[in-house]
Amino acid sequence: MAHILFSRYAFPWYHLQPQYDLTAKIRLSIFLIAGECAGLPALVWALRVLYGHHKSGGRISVLVIVLLLCDLLELLLNPYIVTKLLQNDHCCKRHTELNKSEVNI
Repeated sequence: MAHILFSRYAFPWYHLQPQYDLTAKIRLSIFLIAGECAGLPALVWALRVLYGHHKSGGRISVLVIVLLLCDLLELLLNPYIVTKLLQNDHCCKRHTELNKSEVNI
């Protein structure tokens, strides 16, 4: 998704993109890291409450389990997303642009 956010057509001022590109990536990575720091304790708290509810004989909704699993997956993938976002090798460029050396005309 980062390749869509930072593509040349995402900004109307794409000729000025190189100077704004790094600042936007750093802002996005700070946002993701803050979400990681706030999300992990919240997920642990929710799992503890859910476990206590289960131990007292309560029923657990499938929707709650699926939502917690989605949160866990997001928290596991955020460090990878931040790492790929801050690398300068343009990891998604080969998937979004046509490489002329691969085309046999």
